[in-house]
Amino acid sequence: MTAIRYKEYGAILLLTAIWGSAFAFIKIALESFSPGQLTLVRFVPVLPVFAIMMYHYRKRLRGLTKIEWLKLSIAGIAATTLYNLALNNGETHVGAGLASLVISLNPAFIIIGAYFMRGDRISKRFFMGLLISFVGVFVLTLARNGIGFDRTALSGISFILLCPFSWGLYTTLLHDAIDRVGVMAATAASSTIGIVTMLPAIPFAFDQSIPTNFIGWSCALYLGIFSTVIGYTIWSWLLQRRGAARTGMVVYLNVVWGLLFAGLFLGEVMTWQTVFGAILILSGVAVARRAG
Repeated sequence: MTAIRYKEYGAILLLTAIWGSAFAFIKIALESFSPGQLTLVRFVPVLPVFAIMMYHYRKRLRGLTKIEWLKLSIAGIAATTLYNLALNNGETHVGAGLASLVISLNPAFIIIGAYFMRGDRISKRFFMGLLISFVGVFVLTLARNGIGFDRTALSGISFILLCPFSWGLYTTLLHDAIDRVGVMAATAASSTIGIVTMLPAIPFAFDQSIPTNFIGWSCALYLGIFSTVIGYTIWSWLLQRRGAARTGMVVYLNVVWGLLFAGLFLGEVMTWQTVFGAILILSGVAVARRAG
């Protein structure tokens, strides 16, 4: 095994640990911040980093057309604002481990986005895999006694299901720009635009008072530096080296880390519903990915 291959595996392990732990840190931070406040304190402080990256790649970006800039803008808003507001609101209702399971639908929704916006073909087997995954999601919404729905879980999962939709939209819209200017330039530009559009919301989000809880701010800082800047950078590097299909497989390790950190930091316990739902969701996503 070459040294480069070791670097790739090391990067995958680090990335999945960072992104898997994010679910637990979001849950902890939400004890101090509202979903909207947490979105802002996670992204606004790291705006200069993405802006500097965007300036570095300015020569490449000048060649983009107005339509491509529009796609970058929508992609940035989807990946920063929409995705994180949905996840933060969802985690006010459900546990971090369950949230990580629903997020594992991301690869399937990337394929759906490519189908609707780029005309990529997908087979009947893909829809079968997607159906299996949604049966798993349905299992997670059932009440503990198996009769009716757990309304709290249903509310949280409904929010979190917007995350795979947002990520699929982001990835699909970013595709053309990546071909033109590269992964790092496209990521920097879309992230900068997405964060800038958040700025007008700051006075409204903090109109009463600014939270002062040290643990809450520490979690928000971790999410901003590690999950956002470092995580996006590693993801971009892996995309360039391994391609989208192979890199997308890291979603399975995200779930493992997500469940592990949820149990370690939050004391969340695996129930039969979590296990059965996880098996169905991950199996369905695996089938859908192969078919897509």
